[in-house]
Amino acid sequence: MMKRILLLWSFVMVSGMFFQEASAQKIIRDEVKDGVRVVDFLPSPAVCSKVINLKIKDGVIQQASYTGGCQGNTRGISALIRGMEVDEAISRLDGIQCGRKGTSCPDQLALCLKMLKQKDGEMEKKGGDK
Repeated sequence: MMKRILLLWSFVMVSGMFFQEASAQKIIRDEVKDGVRVVDFLPSPAVCSKVINLKIKDGVIQQASYTGGCQGNTRGISALIRGMEVDEAISRLDGIQCGRKGTSCPDQLALCLKMLKQKDGEMEKKGGDK
């Protein structure tokens, strides 16, 4: 009986830590070089990829790559969205799930793109207030 309680307690503690960390997504680099927006994004620890790298020009994804994750899947995603408009990529990737993780590598890419759009909207508001 005591082993079951300890196992249950361990599961609850690990699950709690997992869900607390799951909101740790953030943009760690966002700069423009020669008219190309270069972005590095830390996805949720719930997914296998560790960093998502993007290059965007005029609202079109020029390049996407993942550090970590399932190499075949992440390379496939990257190839499929190359040349795609940001809004189209968001609509296709947003909400895709991987098992019971509540998210996925494609979903995290969509989240990154949405965060960039939100950031752009906030910058436009600030620019409009001047």
